[in-house]
Amino acid sequence: MHRQLRSVIRKTKARSLYAIILFTGVATYLAVSLENTFGGSPSIHRPPAPSAAPFTKGRSSAAQSTSRSDALFTRLQTELESLPAESLCHSQRGLGGRCFNCMINNETVLGQTDGVKPTCLDWLHANCSVLSFGINNDFSFDDQMSDLGCTVHAFDPTMGRDSYRRSERVFFHAEGVAAADGHSGTFPVLSLASAAARAGLETGVIDYLKLDVEGSEWEVLLTAGATLRQVRQLALELHLTHPYGQLTSGVGIQQSEVAPHVSAEGARRFLEALGKLREAGFLMTHSVHSVACQKYAGGCLPFMYETVWVNIALLPTRSQ
Repeated sequence: MHRQLRSVIRKTKARSLYAIILFTGVATYLAVSLENTFGGSPSIHRPPAPSAAPFTKGRSSAAQSTSRSDALFTRLQTELESLPAESLCHSQRGLGGRCFNCMINNETVLGQTDGVKPTCLDWLHANCSVLSFGINNDFSFDDQMSDLGCTVHAFDPTMGRDSYRRSERVFFHAEGVAAADGHSGTFPVLSLASAAARAGLETGVIDYLKLDVEGSEWEVLLTAGATLRQVRQLALELHLTHPYGQLTSGVGIQQSEVAPHVSAEGARRFLEALGKLREAGFLMTHSVHSVACQKYAGGCLPFMYETVWVNIALLPTRSQ
């Protein structure tokens, strides 16, 4: 009986050992299979999942696009904030403007002003000529230019009044400025060349051009051509974004109610327009920007700049 019991025990142990070996083999196989499927040791070769390559490619493309946008924003900001080392103007004065959000404190007026245009008096002369676009019912700049002896032609189609002669030297025209003659919405507009002709300035020098036209300045810069080369001094309010619209791939401003945002395409077109200024011989001599700006990797791009430019080919000589 004892002999039979020992025989049964031996057989049981053998079966148990076989079961253990079998279980270990299955477990190892399953572990390797799972590792190949879901990842594990780097020593095991696993081809990438089919979706891996497109996902990586898409992310790389987006990163490259962001990098290109940042480069455009950096270049644009540099263009709009780089001034010559030496001033070309010895006598500069801010002309015009009106106060808003003002208060009086100890007989001092405090607040913000709008419409002040820096003007280099060195470059003005007797009987100087001025084209002024964007009046908004404030003739303070135009009247002060008149006081300096300039003849001023002021343009604005939004004031609800007809063209008229304001004073001996100030003439008001109820039209705006754009890429071409026609209408912008319901407002009549002229090209810069047509406006110059309206003022009798088809040829010769336009001593001062003021463009404060809420976004339309870009299309004027892109299309003005030869007329721009007649301008000696240019006061230019530049809007990179605005509740008013965004520069498109064309020359116009696309009206939009979306939040202000400078696109890469917009930055490229702005640079193109500034290139037109450079080609016409202009050098920026004054630049002040808004506090509000759009963050990007290289900094924060302001939404608006008040700039003044001078055409170095038309600087007056001392004898003028």
